[in-house]
Amino acid sequence: MNLIVRNIKWIMLVTGLLTASIFYYAISPQDSLATDFGHGLDDPLAVLLVRNWGILVGLVAACEWLASSFTQRTGIQVELTLGGGELDLPDPYATALFRVLQESLTNVAKHADARQVEVTLEHEGACVVLTVSDNGRGFTPGEAPPGSFGLIGQRERAYLVEGEVRVDSAPGKGTRVELRVPVPKP
Repeated sequence: MNLIVRNIKWIMLVTGLLTASIFYYAISPQDSLATDFGHGLDDPLAVLLVRNWGILVGLVAACEWLASSFTQRTGIQVELTLGGGELDLPDPYATALFRVLQESLTNVAKHADARQVEVTLEHEGACVVLTVSDNGRGFTPGEAPPGSFGLIGQRERAYLVEGEVRVDSAPGKGTRVELRVPVPKP
């Protein structure tokens, strides 16, 4: 059994989510995380849990898990820096930050040919800022291959939470993705 699925099921058991079997049938059994992780998970409950990880365990814990999982899966080292201030945000803010990090790491694994990734999550003024930088091959922004929707999806997620994504890259210079999300007022 896949290590990720085992870990997720253990967490669900500990938190009591395993008994909520309705979640198991909430999404199609054909749905997988192949686009997010480079391989599929066959358990729909695992898919649902991973998709909502930032909400269920908190943004900081979700980012730590994702960075560790990414390194184990790809061998690419991730240096995760968590700044001060309140970083655990409510949904949809936590989900947007988590999914942009997830998509950024997926892009690194698929396209960057990088050896290291630096991820920073910090509170800056009225915003929470996520920065993902790699030392890979880079690309010319605006020249994404046909059918590539990762960066478009990141911008859409940012827009939905009144945030902004900025992508800096150049061939041979790596890539830097920055997401700024305004901190919601209580």
